[in-house]
Amino acid sequence: MKTKDEKDPAFGEGFASVWEASGWEYVRDFIGSIPEPEDGGTYALDFRLKQRQQSADTSFALFMLGAMLMQNPGKSVRIHCCAENSNDGMNRFRLLKN
Repeated sequence: MKTKDEKDPAFGEGFASVWEASGWEYVRDFIGSIPEPEDGGTYALDFRLKQRQQSADTSFALFMLGAMLMQNPGKSVRIHCCAENSNDGMNRFRLLKN
């Protein structure tokens, strides 16, 4: 994991990984375990997908953003999202906080 002072390649300075899941097949495998965001926080959802289809990137990101917001009603959070190809053939997810 990176410290808050290190630059994350996907999101830049200030973002540090606070939770990770790897080797999953479906988002349902881990979505209930994602830590609750703090009100007013800035977060990033970082996906590394073994079979990424460019046409699905926007849909996938919007689904995840919507799911997180629905699970945390009344909170004001800023969320960034990135979906890229996996470099090791495994699905990976990181929740980062700034």
